[in-house]
Amino acid sequence: MKFLFSLSMGLMFSVLAFGEITITDTGPDFGVPVQLWEKIDVHRGEKSLEFMPIKIEIEEKNPGVLRESEFVFQYSKGGGVLDLGLYTTDKRGTFFLKVELPESMMGDELKVFYISKARKRRLESDVWGAGCSKAFEITKFFRKTMNDDGLELNTTRARHLTVIGGTLIFSFKNQITQLTVTDSGQPEYFCSAEPKKEE
Repeated sequence: MKFLFSLSMGLMFSVLAFGEITITDTGPDFGVPVQLWEKIDVHRGEKSLEFMPIKIEIEEKNPGVLRESEFVFQYSKGGGVLDLGLYTTDKRGTFFLKVELPESMMGDELKVFYISKARKRRLESDVWGAGCSKAFEITKFFRKTMNDDGLELNTTRARHLTVIGGTLIFSFKNQITQLTVTDSGQPEYFCSAEPKKEE
């Protein structure tokens, strides 16, 4: 797959308060497939890109699923990486992920894209995940989900990684930010590592 756009990133963070973390730098480079970049570029017009901050909250529904009941991450301009392996536990259960964008991006022209970096898997009789390098526009789904409690994710058999593992890109006119979700403790569910044999 061809990539046209990338961000250069490094990862630094500081804990501001109990459960509140500020990410001062962004994560590793990420690419945007050409077909998505063309959609972003149309809305950008003649203006240069403006990289925006992003705020992420994860909150447990079932006690003990996260290392704390709630975490809040404030990323600097351009977004960054959320390593869920640092914040989830081995307990099976559900938590919510919610995205808060700058107010200047919350207009009708907001576009949200998802690039999957997690493997498609069969769990029982169902197929989970989009598969490696699949890209979609998910604007309507994003608006509906964020108007509720956020995206509901379940850690049983790492379902949450198959659903959310990858990069979310948020574009409003010439403003752009992103969140890449990974798990350093369970790399086998991602396309960049050897797959895990399902039990």
